[in-house]
Amino acid sequence: MRKIRISYLLVIYLFFTLNLSGQSNKSHGLLIEEGFESGINPYTVSGNPAEVIRTANARAGHYVMKSQINNKRKVSYRTEASIRNDGLMFKPGNEYWVGLSTMLDTDFIFPSPFNDQGMLFQWHYFSWLRPEVPDAQPLVFRHVEGKVHIQCEMLDGYLASVPAQTGEWMDWIIHVKFDDKDGYFQVWSNGVKVVDWSGDNHQVEMVEGAYMKFGLYSAQFNPKNENYLTMPNGSSRTVYHDELRIAGPKGSFKAVSPYN
Repeated sequence: MRKIRISYLLVIYLFFTLNLSGQSNKSHGLLIEEGFESGINPYTVSGNPAEVIRTANARAGHYVMKSQINNKRKVSYRTEASIRNDGLMFKPGNEYWVGLSTMLDTDFIFPSPFNDQGMLFQWHYFSWLRPEVPDAQPLVFRHVEGKVHIQCEMLDGYLASVPAQTGEWMDWIIHVKFDDKDGYFQVWSNGVKVVDWSGDNHQVEMVEGAYMKFGLYSAQFNPKNENYLTMPNGSSRTVYHDELRIAGPKGSFKAVSPYN
């Protein structure tokens, strides 16, 4: 009788534990939680399609998204995933939390000037709808010669520059609001706050807001670039992404952190 009672209580405990766990994403306000454990990249292709691969070096689980460019691929400069067709826009005046882990492969070690302009993830406007408005993106994470530079292209200079190592995961937490008066950026790199900025960080004409892209975009290898460079034969550039989480105003550092 005692064994039956213990088993019964265990079932009840597991039921409520799992139920509460299933509700946690809603309570944390998560809009997207993607660790690529399905083995499939669910996002829209921009340039070359990014692969989802199984690896022992995933940030969590077994799978990661792999983005690579080389001079044999159809698009020599871009392999990105875009979230714009998945119903999530970062609307002006709204608060968002984003967590994302990135890792540079060792093929990022190039001599200058080839080691420039590697965008690891970015927020992009619908720039082509308004060609009369200067082309600038509200938030970009750009690798240049051993550092990840955080930039709002409407502002001069970088918000921060963080040393980057190849073969090691970097965990990013971003708290952002795009607004032409009361915008802000807060960014943590591996748990350390590196950006705490507020002010005008939005082009008011871009009423739709911005959408997020992640992968790899290296402008210097784009033939349309006036400073176009040809990637050396046999070379490549590769970056991995994992543990993407996006939340709205009900989110928090904890809700989107890969440490959970």
